[in-house]
Amino acid sequence: MPRKILVVGATGKQGRAIIQAFLTPGETKLEHEYHIYALTRNVSRLNWADDPRLTALTGDLDDAESIVQIFKRAQADSHNLESPAGFWGVVVILAYPGLSTNADGEERQGKMLADLALEYGVQSFIYSSGSRAGPQYEHLLTLSGKAKAAIENHCKDLGSKGLSWTIIRPGFFMENFNDLSGSILTAILKAGLSKNTTFGLVGSKDVGKAVVAIFENHKKFCHKELAIMGQVSTISEVAADYLTATGQHLSLTPTLLGWTLLKLNSGLQDLIKSLERSHRARSQGEYPSFQSELEAGCSLSHIQTYSEWLAQDGWQESNAWGWNQVSFAKLFTGRS
Repeated sequence: MPRKILVVGATGKQGRAIIQAFLTPGETKLEHEYHIYALTRNVSRLNWADDPRLTALTGDLDDAESIVQIFKRAQADSHNLESPAGFWGVVVILAYPGLSTNADGEERQGKMLADLALEYGVQSFIYSSGSRAGPQYEHLLTLSGKAKAAIENHCKDLGSKGLSWTIIRPGFFMENFNDLSGSILTAILKAGLSKNTTFGLVGSKDVGKAVVAIFENHKKFCHKELAIMGQVSTISEVAADYLTATGQHLSLTPTLLGWTLLKLNSGLQDLIKSLERSHRARSQGEYPSFQSELEAGCSLSHIQTYSEWLAQDGWQESNAWGWNQVSFAKLFTGRS
C-alpha cells in the first residue's frame, strides 16, 4: 500500500518542488509507492490537482483543531492492517512571516505539527528550517530565525519520546535572483555584504529531490541535520555566473538604491547581519558540524550549482513580487 505523505505548505516554492519530485521523479526509480496529501489554504493554486496520487487538503495552521481533524481522518481512512495507519511521513514548510514581522505564529505552528506527528505515529517527520550560524549564535536569533531554532529544539526534545525527525536547512534559493525582485535583492546584497562574504545557494527542485530521498531512506537520516546547498559563493561570484550563463547582468539596479533600502529597512539590516554571521561561523570554525551537515545533504542526490541551474533555464522561471512576503512598497517605507 502507498505510504501517505502530508506536505504542509504545498503551494509554496518548496512544497511545489517536493510534490513534483514525488509525482515526476524522472530517471530516479522510487523504491516505495506514495500518496501525497497536499495541505494548503488555497487549493486553486495547487498543481497536479487531478493526479490520482494526490489529495488536496484545506486547513488553517492557526486553527489547531482543524489540523488535528486532518490527522484523525487520515488514520480513520486506513481500513485494514495492510494499509499503514495515518500519515507515514510529514514534511513541514512554514510560510515566512516577513522581514521585521513577529514569528510567534510560525513557532506555534511548527511545534503543533511536531506534537501531532509524535501523537499519531508518523514514521518520518521532516522540518525545513533555514541556514544559520550554528548553536553558539542561537541567542542572537530574532523573529523567524528564533522561531525556527525553537521548532528545531522542540523536534529534538520529542526525539527522546519517539519522534523520528530530520531537519533540513536549504540555502538561499536561486529563484530569488530572478526578475525585478532579484535585481533589487542583488543591489541590497552588494551594498550590505562584505566582498568576501559567502552564502549557500540551492534550487527549489533540488530541495524537492532531497526530501524524497530522505523519505526513501528515512532510517539513515533519522535525527540528522542536513544543509541543502549546491554551492557557497559571494554575491559577485553569483553575478559572474549569471552573466556567463545568460549574457545578461544579474542586476541593473544601482547599488546606491540597495544602500538606501538598507538604511530604511531594519529587516534587511538583520538579513545582512545574519548572512555575515553565518559566513564568519563557517569560515572560522565556529560551526564545526556544518561540513558534516553539508556532506549529508549532498549525499541525498546531485545538487546543482548555480551555473548548472542557469544552464537548464532556471533564470527564466518567474519570481513574481512577493519575495519572502516582501513588497516593493514595504522595502521603501521600511514597513517590512
